[in-house]
Amino acid sequence: MKAQQKFSRKKAPRKAMLRNLVTSIILYEKVKTTKAKAKATKPLVEKMILLGKRKDTVAVRKLYQFFLDKNAVKKIQEDLIKRFGKRKSGFVRLTKLGFRAGDAAEMVQIELIVPKKIEKVAKEEKVKTRIKTKVKTEAKPAAKAKKVEKPKPLPIEEKKKGWLERVSDTQIGKRMTNATKKVWKKRTTQK
Repeated sequence: MKAQQKFSRKKAPRKAMLRNLVTSIILYEKVKTTKAKAKATKPLVEKMILLGKRKDTVAVRKLYQFFLDKNAVKKIQEDLIKRFGKRKSGFVRLTKLGFRAGDAAEMVQIELIVPKKIEKVAKEEKVKTRIKTKVKTEAKPAAKAKKVEKPKPLPIEEKKKGWLERVSDTQIGKRMTNATKKVWKKRTTQK
C-alpha cells in the first residue's frame, strides 16, 4: 500500500483540501494545481465517478457524504455517467503546465477526459444553434427597419435667447425662484 502524502497539513485540513479539489474537478472539469495535489486527487475523482455508476442507495449516500456541494453529485448522476458510458477507468488526465513563479512548484492541469464521440456531437449542436441564430438575427433587422428622426435644430430666434429664457418653460425653470431669476438676468446682461 502506498503511503499517503501529508502536504504539511493535519488529517482534517488535508481531507478537506482534497474534497474541495475533487468537487471543483467534477463541477468545472478543469483545475490548475500542483503536481503532488493532482496525483493525490486523481484516484479520488475516479473512485467517485465509479461510485456514481453503481446507482444504489449506499453509493449515493457515500457521494453526498463526500462532496461538499450537492451539484457535484447531481452532475455525476446525470451527466458524467452518460458521458463515460461503459468505461471503467481513465476519467482524468494530467497535463503539465510548467513551474509556478513564486515557489517553482510544478503546476499541472487536471481535467476530465471527454470522449471523442460526445465532443463531435457537442460541436455539431453548437454549429446548428449558430446557424439558427444567424438566420433569426438576419430576418429581424429587415422587419424592424424604422426611421429614426433626428432632432430638429432650434430656430434662429431660440438660439438668440439666453439660457434663462430657454429654460424657463422646463421643469428646472419652474423650480427656480424669482430671486435666482434676477441673479441670472444680472449675470447674463453684464458683459
